[in-house]
Amino acid sequence: MSDPFQPDPPPKPAPAQAAAEPGIRPLVFALDPARRSTHLVILFWCAWLLCSWLVCLLNASPRLAARLTMPFAALTGMMVLWPLIRLSTSFEPPSAADADPMPSTPPVRPSTHVLREWLYLNILLQAVLWPLMINAQWTLHQTLWLAWVFAAWSLLVGLVTAIGLRRGSAAARTLAMLGCLALLLVEPGIALLRSGVGAGQWLVSPIGLIRTLTTPFSPALRVEDAAGIIAVTAAGILGWLLYALLLRGRSA
Repeated sequence: MSDPFQPDPPPKPAPAQAAAEPGIRPLVFALDPARRSTHLVILFWCAWLLCSWLVCLLNASPRLAARLTMPFAALTGMMVLWPLIRLSTSFEPPSAADADPMPSTPPVRPSTHVLREWLYLNILLQAVLWPLMINAQWTLHQTLWLAWVFAAWSLLVGLVTAIGLRRGSAAARTLAMLGCLALLLVEPGIALLRSGVGAGQWLVSPIGLIRTLTTPFSPALRVEDAAGIIAVTAAGILGWLLYALLLRGRSA
């Protein structure tokens, strides 16, 4: 029989049942660096488009900003800033202390992140291009071709970015970034150094096509320009298919 005058013993601490019982995962919201960077890329893309529009309005008339300045700002974001952010992202797996003990989804390859971001960026861009159609005095076929140009060249830029991420080294990422810049700037740079090279003769850079397609009430696109857009689209799709087959063969 216990002594009624003796104080009760201190209560024992409750065991961590969530960690002991199977099937109960802790309330921890953790994403790998690649998924976090995808959210940041989308947020940065929205901020880039909004800030570009505000800067264009401050430095040009609304019609000129919609017709010429804003498309080139979007092109710069697609072909320079997006690969720059993505190639600066680390895809190293989390440490053992930060790893999820009960992962619900398998790790996603960097190429899958790039393709997802390509889709997200182009969908968000449509919300900018089509309202600009009214103020910039574009026809329906001009806006459709513009959307196609952005999608085709960004798909090619995404392929170069995915290859650089696959190699993983700093040299490979640097070369991939230089490749993205070359797609955009090599032919215009040659045009500045050599006379007689017109914008319509550029085969790789989309700058000439953007200038042509943003002209108010532009006539139908030339056959050679349309063929160039289709060729870049085919090159991007074929390149991604070959890259996917290469990844599948190495993982088998």
